[in-house]
Amino acid sequence: MKKFILCILISLAGTALFAQGNFQVVQTQQAHYPKGDVALQEYFNINLKYPQAALDKRVYGSVMLSYDVMPDSSLSNIVVLSGVGYGVDEEVARLIGGLKFSPAVSNGVVIRSNMIITINVKAIPRPELKIEK
Repeated sequence: MKKFILCILISLAGTALFAQGNFQVVQTQQAHYPKGDVALQEYFNINLKYPQAALDKRVYGSVMLSYDVMPDSSLSNIVVLSGVGYGVDEEVARLIGGLKFSPAVSNGVVIRSNMIITINVKAIPRPELKIEK
């Protein structure tokens, strides 16, 4: 019995010795639009200028984009993965290209990351606001 207890104590001591080490905590943050997803969709709803062909056809659906968020918050490699056509896809890509995103962080280092986003679009003619003098 003494040998058994001695074996257990030795194995526990060995485990305790080898278990101590320098472990680094990895904290990661995904790239994201600083004002949130709802604000991003609202930005497109307000600023998207639909081409006349899209308005005539009243196209709707979603545009899926892939892009890289660079460490300086700019976007590059913007690619339309799927869209609705009639020039709407290009307009969505143009608008997103001018935005700044919070870059991804890994181990405390700002890194480049790829994102895929879907923007809902609906080409409906809007009445022009006329301001009378």
